[in-house]
Amino acid sequence: MNYKKKKLTTTTRQSPVSMSRCTFLIAAALINSCSASADEHGHGEKEWEWMGSFDTPLNSYTWTAQSIKYAYADPAMKIVVLPAPNSTMMGLHELESEAAHSFEQTCIDVPEGGMFAAAEDTCYKIVFDANKGTSFYTINTTGVAQVGIFAEHMPTEFERDAHYLKDAAGEDIEPVAQEPDPSYVAPTEKHWGDAIGASFLVCICTLIGVAFLAPNIAKMGSNNPKILTVATQAFAAGALLAAAFYLMLFEATHLIVPISTEEAGQVAWWGSAVILGYVTAFLIEILVFAIIGDAGEPAGDKKDTEASSTADIGLPGSSPRNKRIRVLIGVLLGDFMHNFVDGIIIGIAFSGCGQSMGWSITASTIYHELAQEVSDYVVLTELGGLKPLVALFLNFVSGISVVLGAIIVLSNDVSNEAQALLLAYGAGIYVQIATTECMPKMHAIATTTNLRLIGFFFFALGCVAIGLVLMDHEHCVPAGGGGHGH
Repeated sequence: MNYKKKKLTTTTRQSPVSMSRCTFLIAAALINSCSASADEHGHGEKEWEWMGSFDTPLNSYTWTAQSIKYAYADPAMKIVVLPAPNSTMMGLHELESEAAHSFEQTCIDVPEGGMFAAAEDTCYKIVFDANKGTSFYTINTTGVAQVGIFAEHMPTEFERDAHYLKDAAGEDIEPVAQEPDPSYVAPTEKHWGDAIGASFLVCICTLIGVAFLAPNIAKMGSNNPKILTVATQAFAAGALLAAAFYLMLFEATHLIVPISTEEAGQVAWWGSAVILGYVTAFLIEILVFAIIGDAGEPAGDKKDTEASSTADIGLPGSSPRNKRIRVLIGVLLGDFMHNFVDGIIIGIAFSGCGQSMGWSITASTIYHELAQEVSDYVVLTELGGLKPLVALFLNFVSGISVVLGAIIVLSNDVSNEAQALLLAYGAGIYVQIATTECMPKMHAIATTTNLRLIGFFFFALGCVAIGLVLMDHEHCVPAGGGGHGH
């Protein structure tokens, strides 16, 4: 009995040691197994992110790397260049074992302007010159008909406006086979919530007339109609021009590259889109009044002419019934089309350029919508003879098209080329509204030095309100990451 107790005590003391040994042996076995598996399958994770095969009948080629926004994606990149039996995908995969072995070697630093060759058992590290926007390297392919290139990073990460591999004549050399394919573009977030929310914010601007129902605001507007008009029109003009020139026109140039390989072709498409946007309002006006009839006053109708001019700045006026109907249809239909285009522009900004660009475009849209809707409300109630609540309702219905435009764009996969053309087109529309709608109204009323100073102040304020976004703004990057189209 005493023996059993002693044996039991001894066994209890040894149990933790035995379990520790067992655990250690199991862990060692697992480690050995994992190591063997890694060795058997090419050392675990591959050292390269991209591989490509090329036909190389010439003796040398130029490898190019470029900085993006004044900085390289990495300060250096490991690269292995191997003679290949052929340039097929199968031949490229046959080189993977040798590529893994070459990456295990101590990599040779190659400075900007240096040379490296197609060779086995050799790893190079090309070091980019941070003081230069483009770094060049020569690949010696003398006597090598095909090569397989294995790079630590996607070569397109270092493209801005030049292809990563060129021959002596400067012609782009494309891979016969590559993995992964840089042209594949993963689906990007379209920011549905932001875009639809922004569209509804613009739509709510159609209810700005509610402000004029408030006694104090209505009194202020009636007492200072010229100051109100000068301030709102100048502010809207500044915001619109800033959005067009600071953001939309410039962003379009980044995205329009794939449309044409020639610079002249790219400029032609870009410029035509801007001009079309500029004349769109005029074309809509032609279409609307071709359907409903001419809205111009008879030559001797001085009273109607005065009513039209005073209505633009919020002064009372009157008009005959037939002209009133044409004005209502023209304003509401034109507003519907205008807001529809605004929705398309907002959708493109969010889906193609991200939230920063999207909210900047939304802000400029809201600025000019506030000024426009004040004018629309006055026209609908004064020239159109509508009651305030009816005018607000119809204005809101015509404004809902901004949401429709955003939904249509977000529901479709819009190419870089289409985004570029729509941004340029939208910029043309913004320039037209600012220069032919807002500024002329401001100039016509700002007939004194004080009013002109007020106009300039609010114009500058509108520019600054949009321009501030440039402090934390990233340009739209074409899908695929390249700065040019192949």
